Amino acid sequence: MTTPERPPCSRCGERPRYQNRSICLECLTAERRERYAKDPEYRKRSLAYHKDYRTGDAYADQRERRRERRASDPEVMAQRRERVNREARSIWLEILAAYGGKCACCGESTEQFLTIDHVNRDGAAERKVVWRTGTKLYRELRRRGFPQDGYQLLCYNCNCGRERNNGVCPHQMCR
Repeated sequence: MTTPERPPCSRCGERPRYQNRSICLECLTAERRERYAKDPEYRKRSLAYHKDYRTGDAYADQRERRRERRASDPEVMAQRRERVNREARSIWLEILAAYGGKCACCGESTEQFLTIDHVNRDGAAERKVVWRTGTKLYRELRRRGFPQDGYQLLCYNCNCGRERNNGVCPHQMCR
């Protein structure tokens, strides 16, 4: 599956645009930081707005209708859960295939031990901006054509080891 090349960022002109925005992820992050620095109350107002929306009548009605629908037919919910789990499993298998199916460090291939690693140790920074983890992250990677430059497959031991040793896996230190 190939994804079409995205046009360049309208702000820096170097990196591809992020999702359906006109600027790249780095410029979006910088823009938000500038906005927060200029107006410290902006973030509070934004959070308050979204909190009001989530607690408003329209949202409450939606939530209530959803609860009623779930309570009225548990079989429908069980089918939905099964479908969602099947889709998540399918995406995970695509991730495994795209990133080699084994740990890039030690070669572990038991899929229950494997996880996606941010090669440049920028996962926390990415999560602050896009809030994607698990299946949402996997869908995003699939949508972007499984980029090889910023992600790799590691077993959980190597992933945690890299975190604790400033980006160097303990396996690498022993060699």
